[in-house]
Amino acid sequence: MRFLPTTTLAALGLAFTVPAVTASAAKPADDGVVMASDAPEASSGQDYAQPTGYSTPVLPMGAGPGPIHPYSADAMDCYGCPPAGNAFAQGWHAPPQCSRAWVNFEYLYWQPKGINVPALVTTSPIGTPQTVAGELGQPTTSVLYGDGEINDDYRSGGRLQGGFWLTPDEMAGIEGHVFSFDDEQSVFSANGSFSNGGAGPILARPFFNVDTALQDTLLLAYPDFVTGNQTIDLDGSVDVRSESEIQSAGALFRRISWMDVLESGGVSFVRIYGLIGYRYFNLDEQLSIDSTIRPIGGSFGNNSSIRASDLFDTENEFHGGELGIDTQINHGSFFLKILTKAALGNTHQTVNIAGSTVSSDGVNSTTFAGGLLAQPTNIGEITSDHFSVLPEGNITIGCQLTRNVAVTGGYSFLYLSNVVRPGDQIDFSVNPTQFDGGVLIGEARPTASINHDDFWMHGFNAGVEVTW
Repeated sequence: MRFLPTTTLAALGLAFTVPAVTASAAKPADDGVVMASDAPEASSGQDYAQPTGYSTPVLPMGAGPGPIHPYSADAMDCYGCPPAGNAFAQGWHAPPQCSRAWVNFEYLYWQPKGINVPALVTTSPIGTPQTVAGELGQPTTSVLYGDGEINDDYRSGGRLQGGFWLTPDEMAGIEGHVFSFDDEQSVFSANGSFSNGGAGPILARPFFNVDTALQDTLLLAYPDFVTGNQTIDLDGSVDVRSESEIQSAGALFRRISWMDVLESGGVSFVRIYGLIGYRYFNLDEQLSIDSTIRPIGGSFGNNSSIRASDLFDTENEFHGGELGIDTQINHGSFFLKILTKAALGNTHQTVNIAGSTVSSDGVNSTTFAGGLLAQPTNIGEITSDHFSVLPEGNITIGCQLTRNVAVTGGYSFLYLSNVVRPGDQIDFSVNPTQFDGGVLIGEARPTASINHDDFWMHGFNAGVEVTW
């Protein structure tokens, strides 16, 4: 039986008009025994399921009162499903599914698009001149961290989905979902020591000096460092931390729009649902760079230190309306679901930049605004709102283990346009005249602005679905 788009709809009763069926020949009087010959002859494009053991003639799909159903109207229970004990009730996978609610929990193993960051930590071989050590563009310089994507590893998460059918035969229902991933935290740390016979390595934080219009570095660890009229050793360390939080939720109304029974036995069929609802998605990321310089020797005390911190924090909060199509193909105990949907709405974006430097002689300390890449010229919070598109696709295969329990596995892809990410907010050009509380002279760099990128995730799902 093939159901074409609805021509008659009464509220949520979902009553359909169907072509009239005319028997091609008169049938003998009912002898009380249901035979295959008792079924009306199928008109073109229609199949009729013929269960055994019924005391009344089988009606064609869609005939008579009540919801569309391949069984005799008086053989149905209160939900319009076959009563327990008949032949089709034993084939619990036969259409239509006889459930009023469902819940599905899935384990997610997805890979996100990484964060693009500039070169944040560099090194050079011992013996490299102080003037070019760690400087980008020099043949002796190697990048220890950055200059590409970070945080693009697969991560674990969970998705919970559930819903309730508003009408019999799973014709219309409401549902919701929520998924979240483990808070991703990655840390890069490096230490360099040259005092007391230490062997390094050389560590540096590179930047572009707008005052000289040349590549430059903040040396963290370097032997025989010359400052003023004295030579000292620099022992130093650097820690780069990145964090990421991802959550999503949504609610949908689903209604069947097309159905095709592929076999007269009713165990192979296709259903297509239309979806409409609301979608929420949140992407919150953070990147921090903390470095410490410990000058050893000369006029510096044993506990002298200079600690610089930069923080780039971004948040994207999406709200929008969602439309979709869910195609379900069943064959016996196995099924395939293909879900495509897209949400259109607004993403509220927040960029927060902070930085500070703490200079200490071991007894007293002084704090200045600005670290290295975060300076008074770009420190602060900026917000913005942008139109975004969030499409998502899922392919799921499953096997019904019992009447009420199925196992599933599949693949998902998700995309979100117009997002802000921490690496894109880094202005690599710096005016050093404002270091350590100095008065800015010349170009005001780094600058604060919102730079956009896109975001995607994809990966594998495995779950358990329970219906009742």
